[in-house]
Amino acid sequence: MSVGTVVPFVDDFLVISGDSSTTVGGPIPEGRTKVVVLEFWATWCGPCLQSIPHLSELQRKYKDVDVTIIGSTNEKDEQKIRQFVQEKSMNYTVVIDKNGSLHSKVFKPSGSQGIPFAAVIVNNKIVFSGHPMDPAFARTLEEAASEASSTRKEPVALPLITQTYDELMQLRPKELRQILEDRGIKSVGLSEKSEFAKLIIDSCTTTQYYKEVKPHTNAPPPPSEREEVKLPPVQHSRDELMHMHAKELIQILDDRHIDHTGMIEKPELVDHIMAKCTR
Repeated sequence: MSVGTVVPFVDDFLVISGDSSTTVGGPIPEGRTKVVVLEFWATWCGPCLQSIPHLSELQRKYKDVDVTIIGSTNEKDEQKIRQFVQEKSMNYTVVIDKNGSLHSKVFKPSGSQGIPFAAVIVNNKIVFSGHPMDPAFARTLEEAASEASSTRKEPVALPLITQTYDELMQLRPKELRQILEDRGIKSVGLSEKSEFAKLIIDSCTTTQYYKEVKPHTNAPPPPSEREEVKLPPVQHSRDELMHMHAKELIQILDDRHIDHTGMIEKPELVDHIMAKCTR
């Protein structure tokens, strides 16, 4: 497909990383400018591997505007692609063209003889067609990105807490913890309801907090920087656990990265440990 061509709608690919609702050639909301970079690549392609860091950097650069970089491969081994994406830290959208639709509707009509091949698409119209390491590619993308609509989500202002201490004490433990979590206030080590209520009064009645709205993504997490240490099962009986301080119970769960959101009362912490940590 040459410059000026409108790309057809395609959505029958498998999204390996990135937004699972990604499509190519879909409808554009009125008044918005959407930029898509569609790159064709493969794990066995040496020049493709050289372009991966470049594309990852461009996706980071344009993270606050409506620019989506899509790497499309027609390889069939899903597990191999998932592992490759994680190993190479490909932080842009990667798809498997399982039915060959992107290849037949975009790559083949372009007349390209090899990969990597990239098309810069603005509101479904191709404005660049060629190699992703070509300086003209970066210049075209920069110009297109300057016109792209913003995707930055403004932080949501959370209301000041106006309840009194007594009114907060009438709330459920989960509600108290949620007030703190929404505002990014750490409550590690707190176990009594009164402690949560006091922290809320001290921290949330006069200070304005904001909650960032994050876009959904199924991108793979970054590789772990350290090897996890597997802890042994908890050997204590329920009665023995009930004799421990609530902070000790919470530490048992925290050490094993077991979520205990909303749990404050000692019996529910003990029950959670018995269910999750004894086998």
